[in-house]
Amino acid sequence: MWFEEMSLEDLPVVEERAVFVDGGADAENFKALVRKGSRYVYDIVTKRYEPIQHREVVETARKILKEFKFENFDEKIIIDGQHGARLFYRVLLEDYDVDGDKMRFGLQITNSYDRSFGINVNGYGFRIACSNIMVFGKELMSEFAMHTRSTKAEDLAKLKDMIANVLDNLIVVKDAIKAAKSGVVSATELAQLIDSLDISKKLKIRIARVLRKETGFDITKKLDELEAERTLINRWAA
Repeated sequence: MWFEEMSLEDLPVVEERAVFVDGGADAENFKALVRKGSRYVYDIVTKRYEPIQHREVVETARKILKEFKFENFDEKIIIDGQHGARLFYRVLLEDYDVDGDKMRFGLQITNSYDRSFGINVNGYGFRIACSNIMVFGKELMSEFAMHTRSTKAEDLAKLKDMIANVLDNLIVVKDAIKAAKSGVVSATELAQLIDSLDISKKLKIRIARVLRKETGFDITKKLDELEAERTLINRWAA
C-alpha cells in the first residue's frame, strides 16, 4: 500500500537490542531496527549499522536543491512497503524554455528501513504540457549506494554527493539540448559532452535518444566511436 504525503514524523525507526529466540540471551553484536509505536521489526543489523531516517533523506535533498539555487520546485513524498519501510521522494524542478519548448527535469530519491534497496538518486527529463505534472519516464541519470557499515554521517555525505552529481549532469543535458537547438555545437562536440558524463553507457544512449528526439542530432554512432577509442587507449596503457 502506498501513502502519499504521509508525515515523516510518523515513521521514525528506533534501535533496540536483539534477543536470541533460544534462551533469550542478548545478541551482543546485533540490534533490531523497530518502528516506534507499532513495534514492527524492520530488520536485524550489526551494532555498527546506523539507519538513515526517511526524514533525514528528504531534509538533505531539500538542502542540496537550495544550494543549487532551486527555490521553486514541486515535491511528493510517497511511503511504501510494510509499515512504511520504503521512501520515494519525488521532486520536479522549475521549467526550462528550450527554443520555445518547455522542458522539466526531476529527481527521485529512495531509502528503506528494511534494506530492501539502498539509497538511489535518479534524474529524469521530459517535455511538458502541464507544469505541475508528476509523471516520470525512464531515468537519464542514476546514482546508487547500498546501506553499508559506514556511519550515518558518511552515508549522508555520500547522499549529498550523489544528488549533486545527478543535478550537475541534468544541467549538462539541459545545456546540451539548448546548444544543439541553437546550432552552436556540432554533433561531435555534443557527443564528447555527453561522453564526459560519469554515467553508464546505457544512460548515455538514453540521453542520445532524447537529444535526437528534441534536436535532430543523432550522436549514437559517435558515442560508440569515442568508447572504442577510449578502449584502445586503455589497452595501450595497460
